[in-house]
Amino acid sequence: MGLLFVLVGMVYWTFVAPNFNARVALVSAYHAGLYGVLGLLMLTGRPANRPRYSFYFLATAALLLCLGHTTRRHVRLAQMMARAHRALYTAKAAGRDRVMAA
Repeated sequence: MGLLFVLVGMVYWTFVAPNFNARVALVSAYHAGLYGVLGLLMLTGRPANRPRYSFYFLATAALLLCLGHTTRRHVRLAQMMARAHRALYTAKAAGRDRVMAA
């Protein structure tokens, strides 16, 4: 289900309304979710008779990757909001200049 959502988002932000930052944020959120679930499964699903090291190693790696993708997503979203704010401010300033010129 999540993969279908990513596919629809990728098609939309590639062909309908091209937006690189939105695509990166979408895929990063998807990967962060996968890595987060994998990390939690490794921490909680270890059988009692199995060694801890490999499970803890994979859980640590997955949670660090989750943190990295979450950070990447937030950076891209901040860039999108900054670009939208600049466009809005520029449009308002242009409208204000037209009003003053009239």
